[in-house]
Amino acid sequence: MNNEKAVAIWNRRLGWLVLATTGFTAVAIALLHVLRPDLDPFDKAISEYVNGPYGFLMTVTFFSQSLGSLALAAILIREGRGQRRIRIGGALFIVAAIGGAVAGVFPADPASPYSRTTTGAIHMAAGLARFLALSFALPLLSSALAKHPHFEKVAKALTLFGVLFVVAFLVSIIVLANVDLFGIGQRTFIVVLLIWMSIAVYPVIRRAES
Repeated sequence: MNNEKAVAIWNRRLGWLVLATTGFTAVAIALLHVLRPDLDPFDKAISEYVNGPYGFLMTVTFFSQSLGSLALAAILIREGRGQRRIRIGGALFIVAAIGGAVAGVFPADPASPYSRTTTGAIHMAAGLARFLALSFALPLLSSALAKHPHFEKVAKALTLFGVLFVVAFLVSIIVLANVDLFGIGQRTFIVVLLIWMSIAVYPVIRRAES
């Protein structure tokens, strides 16, 4: 087995790991909406599910997202040999993974009644670092992967969802947070992120199977 084929097979395994973690994240968050109807999804951040019943499921979700980000980073760094922007994007996904893990270790404060604790402040800082890193990573990678021969077929979709993520994130923190609608905005850009990650690994999985 030549080195290129071995890398393709390894990346395929990592690609399936990305799909597994994104799928788990989507299902877990959807399930928490059913299990915790007391939290208003339009207003409350997803991380608030960590407080109260079934909080462990939200904690696991943070680590699932981090694992998926690390797996995608490994794929991108391998695929981006000699391509600086792809490698930078992979490094930004590592930053996002660290931010997600820290947010899982340090749970969010409940927003109502709001309590300002050191743990909650660390959670907020980690979450902000994670999404800021992704806001740079997705557009950068979308443009860089468009010129990569293995990602040409999904280039337009990556660009579309990369732009949607940045727009949804900025609207959420600048506009919706001030009118008690941050929750719906956050859910929107997280869904967009999961879709982008799934599209990004599709060519990697297909290439190894061919």
